[in-house]
Amino acid sequence: MENIFKKIIFLFKKNPVVVVAGQDEKLLRDLALPAIKSENETLIFAVDFSNHNDLDSIKFFLKKSKKPILAIAPIASETEREPAKEKAVLMDKISGFIKFLPNYGFVVASFDDGIIRRIKSESASHILTYGLQQGADLLASDINIGPAETNFKANYEGYTVPFWIRNLTHKNELYLILAVIGIGIAQGFNLVQISQFLKSFDFTKN
Repeated sequence: MENIFKKIIFLFKKNPVVVVAGQDEKLLRDLALPAIKSENETLIFAVDFSNHNDLDSIKFFLKKSKKPILAIAPIASETEREPAKEKAVLMDKISGFIKFLPNYGFVVASFDDGIIRRIKSESASHILTYGLQQGADLLASDINIGPAETNFKANYEGYTVPFWIRNLTHKNELYLILAVIGIGIAQGFNLVQISQFLKSFDFTKN
């Protein structure tokens, strides 16, 4: 009953919704929380594919939101964590969410892990890619990973803004930060605003 009331209230407000899926989806959700302004009442969900009741509710919010964003955390290649078969199964599950996204929604996904061609074939929504390879909409360059702080430049639509992240020590963590920046862009924030949101972020504390 409580869930029904929540949905009724949501239908009146049509809050912005951010749904995160993929590997490290819960970490991406937690990273994105401080970068989302609380006053816009954005709802943010991490997809748990083992909970079918939650999946149905999340699809409802995604489909009915006035500003729906599906952010896909980087999916490791078969040479890293996930065998190719498991990667394909995970992408099949994510595809179920892509099909629920309205054409005015956003998909935020990695350009570098080879899934973007499939996403473009399945989605009529706006697609924002992030990555370290030329061709990504949001490109990280001039990367300097240090023992206490990592700095890099975020390049998007002709604009370049430096970012500093404390205690970021691995490339996978950099991809998650890029995904958060992509979520911010999809919400309408510019790179300078997003860099301010993330200025105090510390991987060891968050």
